[in-house]
Amino acid sequence: MPDTGQHTKKIIHTSSLIFGEGEMSSIIRTKDWSKTTLGPINTWPQRLLGIVNILLESKFPQFLFWGPENICFYNDDYAPSLGEAFNHSSMMGISAPEFWGDVWYNFAKEQVTLLKSGAPATWFEDQLVPIHRNGRWEDVYWTFTYSPVRSDDGVINGVLVTVIETTEKVVVFKELEENRDQLEFALDAASLASFEWRPSENKFDGNTTLKRWFNLASDDEINIDDAINNIKREDQPRVRAAIAHALDPETSPEYDIIYTIEAAGAQPRIVRAIGKAYFDTDSKPVRFNGVIQDITKEHRSEREQRKLLALVDTSSEFIFVTNLDGLITSANPMARAYLDVSETKGSNVKNYIFPEDLPVAKTLLSKLKTQDRFFSEIRFWNRKTGKVFWMLCNASAIKDPSSDNLTAIAITASNITIQKEKEALLEKSLESLRESENRFKLLANNAPAFIRMSDMEGNVTFANKLFAEFLGVTNEYLRGKTLFKYVHPKDRERCEAVYREASKNKEQYKLEFRAKNKDGLYRWMSDIAVPRFDGNDNFEGYTHAGLIIHELKVQEKQKDLFIGMVSHELKTPVTSIKGYVQLLKMKYGKSKDPFLVKTLNTVNSQILVLTALITDLLDLSKMKSGGLRLNVSKINFDEFLSDIIAQQEMINSDHTFNCSNDYHGTIEADKDRLAQVLINFLSNAVKYAPGSKNIDITAVTKNNKLVVSVRDYGIGINTSNQDKVFKRFFREEGTDEKTFPGFGIGLYIAADIIKKHHGKIGVSSVKGQGATFYFKLPLIN
Repeated sequence: MPDTGQHTKKIIHTSSLIFGEGEMSSIIRTKDWSKTTLGPINTWPQRLLGIVNILLESKFPQFLFWGPENICFYNDDYAPSLGEAFNHSSMMGISAPEFWGDVWYNFAKEQVTLLKSGAPATWFEDQLVPIHRNGRWEDVYWTFTYSPVRSDDGVINGVLVTVIETTEKVVVFKELEENRDQLEFALDAASLASFEWRPSENKFDGNTTLKRWFNLASDDEINIDDAINNIKREDQPRVRAAIAHALDPETSPEYDIIYTIEAAGAQPRIVRAIGKAYFDTDSKPVRFNGVIQDITKEHRSEREQRKLLALVDTSSEFIFVTNLDGLITSANPMARAYLDVSETKGSNVKNYIFPEDLPVAKTLLSKLKTQDRFFSEIRFWNRKTGKVFWMLCNASAIKDPSSDNLTAIAITASNITIQKEKEALLEKSLESLRESENRFKLLANNAPAFIRMSDMEGNVTFANKLFAEFLGVTNEYLRGKTLFKYVHPKDRERCEAVYREASKNKEQYKLEFRAKNKDGLYRWMSDIAVPRFDGNDNFEGYTHAGLIIHELKVQEKQKDLFIGMVSHELKTPVTSIKGYVQLLKMKYGKSKDPFLVKTLNTVNSQILVLTALITDLLDLSKMKSGGLRLNVSKINFDEFLSDIIAQQEMINSDHTFNCSNDYHGTIEADKDRLAQVLINFLSNAVKYAPGSKNIDITAVTKNNKLVVSVRDYGIGINTSNQDKVFKRFFREEGTDEKTFPGFGIGLYIAADIIKKHHGKIGVSSVKGQGATFYFKLPLIN
């Protein structure tokens, strides 16, 4: 053909551009692409043709998003994941939103957009991407990668997805996990412990039962020595030897040993451990697995069976066994005695049930086919004497362990005839009790005191007429309410705290507080609360008795004012007298006149006593007004203690003060007030131990606290009085019931001083064997 100098465009057929023999290749070749935005195949970019052919000839499931509209292409290996009824001819080459619907918007769009914007390829493993196929939505798991695809000019114009559906693998894995969990649950339910030890990693683990038995932490890594240390000491060498033997690749025997677990805080447990070691190609142990069974019961079964037989034969309970037809197969001596027969074997149990109760008994026995036991009160009778007796029956199903079929019935019964008679009497008693309750309410309503009852939460269940009238309300209004809202705001918190502590311990308490009456005035009242308990010693609440003590409180306040005034008025003349006595002692203390010297010493001693009493009264007055304040400074404790003891040795020269001090630092305290406490301890030790001249002083540190104690060897303190000695005006009596001199306020003041130092004061004593008074102060680091 002659060359005309003109070039004609070569027509390229689709069949030469799209390769592959599969269904998707055929669909792409035959589809009319001129009706799509891509145009005919022979106009496609070379890069698109290349990637489509790679996709079609790949044996990996692949999917391609191309161009601005994200036109969809996929190969034959991808097609099955779209479902059996998927119309490939119509769906091939459409845009991603049309192809995928919600899946595109929920997941794929974001990934494709990221890669087209320059993000690197992504990888997803076992990703859940639900799709609609086979006419329904399915949960489908995939492992896939999104890779960018560039056009001929190097611009990212597509995204290639290489994917494998892993739904089956994930489902199988979940089933394996569930099977493992079920195995773990089965082991726990069967009280079997399982263990795994990896010798090369020295990692030991087990199920919850094993960790509980061996007293091991639930989450921390466990060392095998931690487990072995909870085995009985005598058994540990055998266990270690058995483990070493099981880890020997030459013999590799199965591990089978019986030993005793003695974990802290638990009863000893006899167990049988069975296991096996697994080795790698170098004959080194890599795993050691096994189970542990509690065989304590089996180990002791023979002895327990003998005990059980002896117990059954000697029991006062009515015990027998029947077959499913009701024939008695065995009965203990007590059962035969109740029924007054020498031999019950072969007779039917219905012959011994009181006729009126026989229908109930038959119904209950039939229930054992579906339940393990029942309790019921049934009457039996002695056919010879006609005597009827009530029995509390515990019927248990005996089943074949292999088939769980009911084979026999065991019945244990207690004679409750007397109890039933008492129940009848109790009903009469309850009626009487209701009458008594009515009488109580009548008495309470006419009593000259405030009587009320409260439940366990402090709510009023009854208030007498006098108390309701005092508050200006009715008994019905008070019922179900607490009384704290009627208490003066300044007393309320204290009252609630005392109530909470007493109710927690279920003990009696006494309170004094101001309550608002019907006129809106606050009046002081006392309230004694006594706990109530039912017949089973269960706490039911409190019974309260109250009185108006307003006038007494007013008089007490006046008395305190009087004491304060008098002590202030006495202080000046006593101080003057003390000064003159000191001058006389300085001038005539060494006189040769023994009477004069003795008189001056006696007067000086009595002045000291009087000064101490006036000081106590002044301190008491300050405490009542809240004015006892501290002047805290740092004190050298060695010097402080030495000065106090030296002073006491001068005053009480005939006594020996034995001091043991282990603390040589400083403390932060009010020096004068703390000296007042210690002098009070020492003075009391001298006063209350007239027959002993030894007094022991110790100072030690414990738990970052300084503990100072003074011990005497005198009359001691009754146990019942030891919590009273720090109250106002209390004094312990001697063996002849003689009360020692003093106001009984020194220890009361000492307790307040120590309390203000954030410390603790106390006493321990046995009557007739002396007493030890102590205080504890926190040490400031």
